[in-house]
Amino acid sequence: MKFRTHNLILLNLVPVLLCVLLGIGCVTSIPRESLNQEVQTVVVEVPTEVNEMPSSMPTPEPTPYLEQETPEPISTPKPIEPSKVIPTATPQPTIVATQVPTPTKESSQGPTSPSLEILGPLNNSSFSSDSVIIYGTSDAKSKITINGSSSQIDSDGNFYSEVELITGINQFTIVSTSESNVLTTKSINIFKTAPQTLFISITKPLNQTVITSSYVQISGLTSPDAKLKIDGVSVPITIERLDPANMIGLFDHMYLLGAGLNLININVTNESGDTIDKLISVIHSN
Repeated sequence: MKFRTHNLILLNLVPVLLCVLLGIGCVTSIPRESLNQEVQTVVVEVPTEVNEMPSSMPTPEPTPYLEQETPEPISTPKPIEPSKVIPTATPQPTIVATQVPTPTKESSQGPTSPSLEILGPLNNSSFSSDSVIIYGTSDAKSKITINGSSSQIDSDGNFYSEVELITGINQFTIVSTSESNVLTTKSINIFKTAPQTLFISITKPLNQTVITSSYVQISGLTSPDAKLKIDGVSVPITIERLDPANMIGLFDHMYLLGAGLNLININVTNESGDTIDKLISVIHSN
């Protein structure tokens, strides 16, 4: 039945389609009377195919979650640096210098001069004595002369000789002569000071000092060539050099005191016969 209806519809539509295709010429004249007639509308029901809905929709099953493994980071390989090519050095020919033998010159130097060293006294030193001893070292087999006079020398080369001094400057020439008659010469100057005027100065104790001790220290200054006595007892003098041309004598003595007043006599003399006496008093109080 469904297919017949379709066929009828198609058959009714064929003339219409032909008229459309053929244009105006296909229009059929319709009588005026027919226009006044009621047009009956034919409703053709076309069956519609209905799909029945299911009473209940199936619940979709959840898709299981698959945990994806995190891939490990892949290290990027470093590019390999090309190895440096070291050029091979081309060996150069070795130049060997030819040594020319140097002709040996015969030594034009003669025998070696002997050594000579003056140990004392020092050059430009000053003395008040009438003589000094000059000493030093040289070669053991050398001969030593001082102002032309032979000096003693031992097997170790040590020499010494006493020389006389005069007031003022004294120049001495020391000569060492080797076995080959080669000389080494040195000179020194020694001054002799004129005899000083005799003097004495008591630095302590002061005159008329009162002390309770049994001993008193007597000290002072005098001429370097003086001879000193305290109450007739000789007292040594120490020589001290102030400068190359001046010296002084120092003395220091412990004196035993008696009870009460002590008169102490201090006497100095020199080679010229000059003499000086000093008297000091010291009171010993118990």
